[in-house]
Amino acid sequence: MTLRKTLLPALFLTLLLGSLPGASSAWADGPPATAMPQELRKEIEIAPASEGEPSGPRLVAVDLDGEVYRRAAGDLSDLRVLTEDGTPAPFLVRPRRTLEERRVRRAWSAATLSGGPAGEDRFELRVSLAEDAPPPTHLRVVNELVDFEQQVDLLAVGEPGSEPKPLLTGVVVFDYSAVVDVRRDTIELPETEAREFILAFRPTTDEVESPWVSLTRNALGSVEVSRSEQTRIRRRPFRIDRIEWIREELVRERREPAEVEWPVERVGEVMEESEPAVTRIEVGTGRRPIAALVIETASTNFSRRVVVELPDDRAGRPDWQRVGEDLLHRFSFQGIEEEDLEARFPTTRVESLRLGIENRDSPPLEIDAITARGPIDELVFLAEAGRAYSLIYGAEVDPPRHDLAAIERAIGTGADPVPATLRFEVRRPDAGPSPAALSRRISNFLNNALAMGGVVLVLVFVLGRSLYSAGRRVGGEEN
Repeated sequence: MTLRKTLLPALFLTLLLGSLPGASSAWADGPPATAMPQELRKEIEIAPASEGEPSGPRLVAVDLDGEVYRRAAGDLSDLRVLTEDGTPAPFLVRPRRTLEERRVRRAWSAATLSGGPAGEDRFELRVSLAEDAPPPTHLRVVNELVDFEQQVDLLAVGEPGSEPKPLLTGVVVFDYSAVVDVRRDTIELPETEAREFILAFRPTTDEVESPWVSLTRNALGSVEVSRSEQTRIRRRPFRIDRIEWIREELVRERREPAEVEWPVERVGEVMEESEPAVTRIEVGTGRRPIAALVIETASTNFSRRVVVELPDDRAGRPDWQRVGEDLLHRFSFQGIEEEDLEARFPTTRVESLRLGIENRDSPPLEIDAITARGPIDELVFLAEAGRAYSLIYGAEVDPPRHDLAAIERAIGTGADPVPATLRFEVRRPDAGPSPAALSRRISNFLNNALAMGGVVLVLVFVLGRSLYSAGRRVGGEEN
């Protein structure tokens, strides 16, 4: 009985340590949704719905700001979107892209209803739009002729019995290939609700001068008496292969990732090193995504290699690791001005970066200021009408696994997301414990050879002392 009581603390401690990996795995599954450990919150302010906007869910996009980048995890895995009652909302994070506009043309053949002469040296062609065709913005007279000039009148046909309404008069289509490579066979149309039109061409023929000249010479003996030249003129009818409708639309597309100017939190002291001759400057970037540092300097006529480094403490001591390099230059001579003062490198999110500008035997550059540029991420989600949303962050947790099919389908429609902004940052009073952080600490402890060795020595000592004490007591009882 005494032996059992003596060994009980040691056995309990052993079982407790043995159960830690299992406890670590259980914690790693994540906390319940009602006790999310994110410490910080920002309300999402969504732009109000415009008049005539369809009801139902709205596709919303909100840019992440510098405070979120500073406090959030490196891979943004701790971001969560919650409704006012704490329900998680699916979302995705993507790079914000520039919105570019380009003109897209769609062409289709017009239906020809009739055509024929209409008076002297005038030809009319009646064309129409199909019932399901969109309103055209242009009309094209398609033909294979070269070196022509033709005047065109356009009339809109209204209700039966009404007079056609003139839309365009005396518009010229032409091809001047004999002189210069210029051709215009497309006519811009005014806005109209008409679906049937009359095209009137005048004149219907043109005169084409032959490039060949007939030369006649009359001579008396060896003396030329007279000379005559003849040029042949050919009358050519104006031929139309077909009439095409064209609709030109302005399409907005998201192209390359957008870059913004990020504030630089601090610019350290400019350090001049002699061997090698390098100017070093540390720049505080506050964990924002930075892809370029721009140097402002009054120096002229230089070309310097610059190396960008980020902090590296993997060796257990502060050090710097190269992340990229570039060439800065400025040239000014007799009205020629060229410069590129932007050092670009792969996008990185760290507390600070360091620039190393190689001077060689030249004087150091005068550094006036440094600015930063980089991409920006946007958070996209579907917002229900009448609900308030907020963003929480600031914890060590696993990334969410949402059903994103509806969001991706909404994005695929080409609809522009409703803009939103993040309000000021506040602490969450209901933040729960961070199981991932606790799991990581336990795992680090269990994987630390020195710590585990110390625990084993303590256990051996406690167990040995307990056995020794128990043995002495058993021996005393036997005597």
